[in-house]
Amino acid sequence: MPEAKKTTRRQPAKNPTKTTKAAKTPGTGKAPERTTQATPPPPPAAPAQPPRFAITGTGRSGTGYLAALMEANGITCGHEGWWRPDGIGRHTGGLTGDASWLALPAIETGAWSGPVALVVRHPVNTVRSLVGTKLFEPGDHDTHLTTAYRRFAHTHCPQTASLDPLQAAVEFWSDWNTRCAAVADVKLRIEDLNQPWALAELGDALGVHLDPTACARVPTDTNHRERAAVPATRIWQLLDGRAAHFGYHP
Repeated sequence: MPEAKKTTRRQPAKNPTKTTKAAKTPGTGKAPERTTQATPPPPPAAPAQPPRFAITGTGRSGTGYLAALMEANGITCGHEGWWRPDGIGRHTGGLTGDASWLALPAIETGAWSGPVALVVRHPVNTVRSLVGTKLFEPGDHDTHLTTAYRRFAHTHCPQTASLDPLQAAVEFWSDWNTRCAAVADVKLRIEDLNQPWALAELGDALGVHLDPTACARVPTDTNHRERAAVPATRIWQLLDGRAAHFGYHP
C-alpha cells in the first residue's frame, strides 16, 4: 500500500492590527473607562476700553460734525459709539474720543472722567431740528431707536416729559447745555469752529492737534436733518433770555 501523506495544519496568521482588550478592573468584571481631558475654554475677551475724551452738547448740536472733524485729522472718534441709548448696540472700543450728547450722565456721576468739550449750536437751529426729528413727539413714526432716545432724554431731563414737543426741545437745549457747561473743560459755539483760534482751543483741551486745512474739508452739513418750520420769535420767547449765557441773542 502506498504510504499515506502526512498533513500539517496551518496556524492562522496573527493579525498585526488586532487590539488587546483592556484588563478588567479586579472585583468589578468591567474594563476601566478611559477618560479624556477636556480642552479648556478660551479666556474671555478683554472688555472694551472707554474713550480718552468726550465731546458733548444737546442732540442735533453738531456732534456728528465734530466726530467727522476729528477723523479728518487722523483721530479715531466715534459718533455715539461709546455713549449710546440703553439697549441699543454695544460700546465701540478702540476710540480716542466719542462725540455724543448721551455722555453727560456718565460725566456728571463720575462713571467716566477725562477731557470734555461742549459744543453749542444756535438755539433756533437746534430746536427746529429737534422738533423735526420728533424726539419729543411719540407717534406711529416711532422706531425702536427713536423710542430709546426719547426714553433717555426723559430719564435724564425729566421736565421734558410733561411738555409739548416745542417746549420740551427748548427746555432740553437750555438745561442740557447748562449742565454740560458745568463739567466741560472748554465751551465753544459750533458757528466759531471755522476760526483757527476756536480749533486751537478745542485741540488744546482735548490734547489733540487740529489742522485748519483738514477741518475745512469737512462738510458743515454732516448728519443734516430736516428742520421744523417753527417761528424764531416763539423759540426766543420760550428761552426767555437763557441763551445769552452762550452768546446767542434774538
